[in-house]
Amino acid sequence: MTTTTPPHRSPHRSHRRLAETAASFAVLLLALVAAGVVVAVGDRFHARADVTTTGEQQLAPRTLAVLDQVAALGEIEIVVAVDSSAVEPWSRQTVLDVLDLFGNAGNVRAAEIDIGSADGQARYTRLLQRLVDREQAGIDQHVETIAAASALTAETARALEQQLAPALNALGTALPGTDANTRAARSGLDQWAALFRVGSRQLAEAAARAGRALTEPDPSFPIPPLDDVETALRNAMLQRTTELEALAGDLDEVAALEGAAAASALADRARTLRDQLAREADALTRLPRLDVLRVAKALGAAEVALVIGPPGTGVTGIDIRTLYEPTIVAADGTRTMGDVRLRAEELLASAVSSVGSTARPIVVLTHGESRPILEAASFFSGIRNRLSQRGIDVAEWAASRDAEPPTLTDLDPDGLRPVVYLVLSPDSSASARNEDDLPGPERANALGRAVSLLLARREPVLISLNPSVLPSYGERDPIAAPLADLGIIAGTATPLLRRVADTRSSRVLTEFALRAPAPGDAPHAPHAPHSAHAILEATRNLPTALSWPIPLTTAPDATVTTTPLLTIDADPHVGNDTDTHAGSDVGGDPAIWGESQWLRLWQTPAEQRQLLPDPPRFDEGVDRRVPADGGPWVVALAATRPDQAENARSGRIVVVGSNAWFADPLAFAYETTDGRVALRTPGNAELFEAAILWLAGQDELIAASASARARPLIKPLDPGTLTALRWALVAGLPLLTLGLGIVWRIVRG
Repeated sequence: MTTTTPPHRSPHRSHRRLAETAASFAVLLLALVAAGVVVAVGDRFHARADVTTTGEQQLAPRTLAVLDQVAALGEIEIVVAVDSSAVEPWSRQTVLDVLDLFGNAGNVRAAEIDIGSADGQARYTRLLQRLVDREQAGIDQHVETIAAASALTAETARALEQQLAPALNALGTALPGTDANTRAARSGLDQWAALFRVGSRQLAEAAARAGRALTEPDPSFPIPPLDDVETALRNAMLQRTTELEALAGDLDEVAALEGAAAASALADRARTLRDQLAREADALTRLPRLDVLRVAKALGAAEVALVIGPPGTGVTGIDIRTLYEPTIVAADGTRTMGDVRLRAEELLASAVSSVGSTARPIVVLTHGESRPILEAASFFSGIRNRLSQRGIDVAEWAASRDAEPPTLTDLDPDGLRPVVYLVLSPDSSASARNEDDLPGPERANALGRAVSLLLARREPVLISLNPSVLPSYGERDPIAAPLADLGIIAGTATPLLRRVADTRSSRVLTEFALRAPAPGDAPHAPHAPHSAHAILEATRNLPTALSWPIPLTTAPDATVTTTPLLTIDADPHVGNDTDTHAGSDVGGDPAIWGESQWLRLWQTPAEQRQLLPDPPRFDEGVDRRVPADGGPWVVALAATRPDQAENARSGRIVVVGSNAWFADPLAFAYETTDGRVALRTPGNAELFEAAILWLAGQDELIAASASARARPLIKPLDPGTLTALRWALVAGLPLLTLGLGIVWRIVRG
């Protein structure tokens, strides 16, 4: 039988396999250790690389500017208290992502409290108590003032019932005579006595309610409802002060009657009681606002988003529904679901700005209409909502009724907030609508006087221009005239039109789609360099729309320095709107020109303009072919005066050659792009907001907001870049291939 001997294994080979196995395990162990270190470091030190077209993974520049400004005062805390089971998971996750971005932005703490859990309820209670502790000094001041007012109110109630009312009855009884005056005085005194007996009980009840609120607070509420107590007590006191003032006047008249000498003493007593109540009511009015009261009530509703500013600043809340379910109302009234990511950042950034600033601008809408238009003008709702979110109030000045601007003490009692005047030009061709109305030229003259007054006082002004018929009658446009005195020439007599032609027909259009010039673009003299202006940083390359644009030029001897904010290329072969500038018309007429005979087109409704039998055409020698300086048509500019050392915003001016550029149909028209609802022309709203901030002297806050990035934007290519790309595609790829082949041959020998 043959036996087989097993092959002999070399000891050297076995050792080598063992070494290889050990090395493999070592490499695996080192990889695991390295992964653990990377994860640990990443949890502590992490950064985001945003490669999205709309900036999904980073905050907008304006949001970062707001955070930098407020965070310099101390830590900001953002807390969203919500029942996670009551919101859509995708919406909740989107808001959590935004909170994470804020938490990574600097001196900010951002967190969600799930009030649907036991742990969330405990955190919720601790948060509220911390807010109470934060404002304890202010709460104590409110309690002390309310207690003093309550005690005086109770004392006054007793004086009215036990002293004044009986004295009035006694005086009426003591009046001698039966003539008509005496009988009327006696009846009036009896009525006053009855009124003050009722009023004394109302005062006593208000004082008792205030006392109970301070000494017997609701155990489920961490702080007495001090604001409600103050309001009820103050209203009762002010009502009695009005009555006591009227009584004192009647007693002065009664004192003239025979036998009514005591009436003068009673009148003095009534005025003394009135003054006491008025002083305490004024003390209640002057109490500083307690943000914790408003927040505590909001927290009582269980769901709210809070932004808590650094100590010494405020606390504000956000409606949870607008955070997770933003609704967009289009210009035609239709409603659609907005972008949760965009809306969350906008709301939180606005709340951060409001808690950290007491100098938010006030915009005064200045117009020549004969009646107020602010509440009736629904087509400005979009920009008003945007300003409201930023804490910017809007007032109104009807210059045809009032020669002086309105006082703003109700919005700014301390006079600390910057005021910006927004001038809305009238239709100078319009007739009076009724007997109380003014025709267009008179409205324009009234508004022109207001503009002259504002410019003379060096107030910051944003002027929106309309075409004007007055220059065609040999008169100056009263709104453009004050600008001309500074060297800014507005061509309100020749608004820009554009002709769009195809193989079948041509149309004359009054709306222009354009983009702000990017910093670094070559300016045209006598303008300042584009890179020198903050507004351009917020608006560059954003789609913007203007209707009936007015060309603007700067005179060589202008007393202001101007920077173009919006321009339209004057070359008929190169356009800003891809579907409109195909070149010159037949016969060499320009595609864009300044039209002098525009009135018939202006007075024709937009939907009927295509039916005009003889639409405007360029008329050589009458119309404007190109700007006088040979550059692009400037249709919006910013101007500064040279002597601005004392006040940076003094004399600042922004002129936009269009009147309805910030109205809803142009500025807040929405469209859906890749499933995202976004503004069609975000540049309008961004320009408006940046102009307001610049005019208010708040340059550090000027930057693009989140809404400017709601849709992907591709920067238009300049001719040099376009040429370089063409050469790279035509010659670059073949040359690269040839070069790689040469290198390969050299390496291979």
